[in-house]
Amino acid sequence: MSLFRIDRIFDIEIIEEDPRTYMTLREWLSNEETKEPIKLKVHLTREGIRQCLTNPWLEQYVASDNEAGYMEMMIETSEVRFTGDFFFSLGSDAIVEEPAEMVSYICEKAQSILKLYQNENK
Repeated sequence: MSLFRIDRIFDIEIIEEDPRTYMTLREWLSNEETKEPIKLKVHLTREGIRQCLTNPWLEQYVASDNEAGYMEMMIETSEVRFTGDFFFSLGSDAIVEEPAEMVSYICEKAQSILKLYQNENK
């Protein structure tokens, strides 16, 4: 099975339909095999919960009491930066506890942005 970025496709033509290869996004996400797993643990605010529930790859791992929540799941080690970028975008609505590599990555990103704004004001 091939995976293509939809924003890079200019033209597509269905040659033949094969029902054996049809797969929904949820099926594809659940079939993905983790080769180098690492534990992800995140505390969420109400807004963090809402944001995670809108993501098909995260929603099944969200546990909440409507005011606060958390997530625990295994992710691929190679996805630490990608996943870290998502949680960074949530700001204070998501606090990553594990893995340490992701916590460090998010801190480095925050410090880099802080330096940009501090230098801008001088």
